[in-house]
Amino acid sequence: MGRRAPGPDARAMACTRIAARDAPEPAGGPPAGTRGGTAWACDALLAFCALALAVWTVAYHGCLLLELRAAWALGVLGAGAVPCAMLALRATPVIGTAAGASPAGSHGDRPAGSAALAAAAAGMALAAAAVVAFAPVPWPRTWGLWTAAAGVVLLAAARGPLVAAGPARDGAPVALAWAASLAALTLFLVKPNVDDAYYLRQATWISEYGRFPLGDTLHSHDTLPAVFSPPLPSIEPLFGAVAGVADVSATALAHLVAAPVVAALAVLALWRLLRTWQVRLVAPALSVALVFLLTAVESASDPRSAIPHLPGEFFVTRAWQGKVILAVVLVPLLLSLLHDHAARPRRGSLALLSATGAAAVGLSTTAAFLVPVIAVACLAPTALRTPRRAAAGAVAASAYPVAAIVAALASTARQPAEWRPKQIAPEVLVVPALGHGLLGFVVLAAALVAPLLLVPRCARVGMAVVALAVALAFAPGLPLLIHHLTGLGRPLWRLLWAMPLAALLGVAATQPAAWHRSAAVRLLPALAVGALLALAGTPVWEGRGTELAGHPALKRDPGQLAIASRLARAARPGDVVLAPPGLSSTLLMLDGRVTAVAPRLFYTRTLPASPAAQRPERLLLWAFVTHGLGPDVADDRVTAALRRLGVDIACVRKRALRAQALLARAGYPQRVRGRGFWCGADR
Repeated sequence: MGRRAPGPDARAMACTRIAARDAPEPAGGPPAGTRGGTAWACDALLAFCALALAVWTVAYHGCLLLELRAAWALGVLGAGAVPCAMLALRATPVIGTAAGASPAGSHGDRPAGSAALAAAAAGMALAAAAVVAFAPVPWPRTWGLWTAAAGVVLLAAARGPLVAAGPARDGAPVALAWAASLAALTLFLVKPNVDDAYYLRQATWISEYGRFPLGDTLHSHDTLPAVFSPPLPSIEPLFGAVAGVADVSATALAHLVAAPVVAALAVLALWRLLRTWQVRLVAPALSVALVFLLTAVESASDPRSAIPHLPGEFFVTRAWQGKVILAVVLVPLLLSLLHDHAARPRRGSLALLSATGAAAVGLSTTAAFLVPVIAVACLAPTALRTPRRAAAGAVAASAYPVAAIVAALASTARQPAEWRPKQIAPEVLVVPALGHGLLGFVVLAAALVAPLLLVPRCARVGMAVVALAVALAFAPGLPLLIHHLTGLGRPLWRLLWAMPLAALLGVAATQPAAWHRSAAVRLLPALAVGALLALAGTPVWEGRGTELAGHPALKRDPGQLAIASRLARAARPGDVVLAPPGLSSTLLMLDGRVTAVAPRLFYTRTLPASPAAQRPERLLLWAFVTHGLGPDVADDRVTAALRRLGVDIACVRKRALRAQALLARAGYPQRVRGRGFWCGADR
């Protein structure tokens, strides 16, 4: 018998398969799946958090303008919780796993000229990374090579993908395991940070008084000018308002509740971004990204290798700080939303972009310049085809950050830092954030090459444009010009956050071999990169000033916590405390009723030269408790400064015997002693 001729249905199915095989690469993100899965639920949770934080930020700014108490902002947040949840459930897209052309077909269809261009782009990227990481070349040459490599990568990315879309698992079990593990790690990881002297002090003060301050809360109770102004970030006021209502410590709320939540959300945000990029080996890529973040920290063994801006320094060790939440949660989420809007705009996508922009401002003033750069760069390729769609997305994401810039420029803005030209030289801003040596080479090479390995055109070209925009921002002389025009100094280095280095490294480590038939070969590059990171980097629990506690702990020195707790129990409302900087900051984070003479020199120097601020006396007493008595810190001057400032509690190091004797003579008999400190009180 001869073969039966295919029927109409069979012919239709065959045509469908041929069309799918020969179809051009998808212009957008992965195809939609079904709602209700684990991945979609996690994405909806991220969307809800962004929406809720946006509502809180708007309410907080409204309360500042209208001089309303914190309870009003909490009421707005409570009223908006259900609408935020409903919008998150409706507007969250379903990011399915990649599906489509076979690997052989896609690679075979790539023109030879495009392949040669991609190879040249990869070679230039490797050369640029090697120069930045290893060669002491003058910055103009280094920048020129870096920018040229980013430009060639953009040209190659526009030609087409180096890899093909294909079926893949979403990696939900691995993502959830990482989220739970890192949330637990934050509870036991202790690395004190000097920035808490301001941020968590503000939260503690708000929890005590139930209102949002416009002035200083370190040296006074909202009477002196604020260290930072205008007070745009809303995350610390949120901690303070919630702590005041719940009658708990704002510092404990940040360290023991917010930090684990943020660590888990950071994993979910990275996971979402990788799925938006149609990364085939999502779980290995996510694992490589997180291993990088857990090893790219300051070395504890070699002080000369300290690189204070490495990506790992802005991850689990400081997960409660607004700028860290911006870097590890909001930036990956924003990129995912922008890619999705470029591919498949929906009614809710603009609402989510607007909320993410507002939430970013609530986390850090860095969002005012970071979010617009990301939005415009990501949507620039879309503007060539659908300018209205691109403009709508860019405006939605950037509206609140741009309004924040306008508000800051229109007000009497204050900041504690004054930058010298050599401090904002481009190489000083860039290299410490990428790293030196092998680690820096791997990071920058991945950041430049990885866009070529992304499947969706909007993501591939968009990330290439982002890389080029970041390179252009550090042109010789440009950071100094920006500083003269806007006052923005060293924080400009955070433009590097526009490139999600961890996610890009995960892509570069997994995508090239993702199509090999052998599972061992597919995983080999990821394992090799993970091992390289472990050998070249420093685990976060071995970083400088870091330790693992045996129980969930506040992120302060245990000795300082013990003494500060005893002082807080003995203090009266309105007491003025003199203590060494670490102990002084810790006490301010525990007790909103007291103020400090000089909790941190960086902040105290910014006080105005007015009789009310008494800055000379504060600086003198700071030198006294930090360095002891000396030619410039005489006994009579210290005694007079103690009286003029009305110091109620004075603490010095236990080994500072002359200082203790002076305080005792000045009317501060011993009240607390231990853990390396001696404290006297005037009562």
